[in-house]
Amino acid sequence: MTSREFTEGEHAVFVDALSEATASIPLSRPGAEVFANIATKIGRPIEEVTSHAYRYFIKLQSSALDLQTNLNPTLSLNLEGGGSQVGAAWTAEDDIRFEKLLTVHPAGEDRWDKIGSAMTPNKPPIEVRQAYSRLLADVFKIECGIDE
Repeated sequence: MTSREFTEGEHAVFVDALSEATASIPLSRPGAEVFANIATKIGRPIEEVTSHAYRYFIKLQSSALDLQTNLNPTLSLNLEGGGSQVGAAWTAEDDIRFEKLLTVHPAGEDRWDKIGSAMTPNKPPIEVRQAYSRLLADVFKIECGIDE
């Protein structure tokens, strides 16, 4: 079965239903029950709704990271001047080290700086934050049963 893109109307219903469902649990990721409810409201299979949610969340994360980069002139100058490429491929060892460092450094203002400094070679905070976004996206795909 080939799914088609959500229409503007379907997406609006999706966003409204998602906002409504997660209003009482703002720090939690929506689960299968939320997506089943949205699927019923839109009239689409739950697989299409979870796939749309995945793409929507990735787009939101990407937009937030773009905004963060645009609002940080130092980072932009560093990248233009040949600094680290944001989003450069990480090795499997980098991923393992990163996941261990996440458990050592609690959420806080300087979390990404601390983790980046502890990586070998050092990683800029924005790259560390992007790695975290990718990790969240992977977890989300697994939880939703999205196979890509």
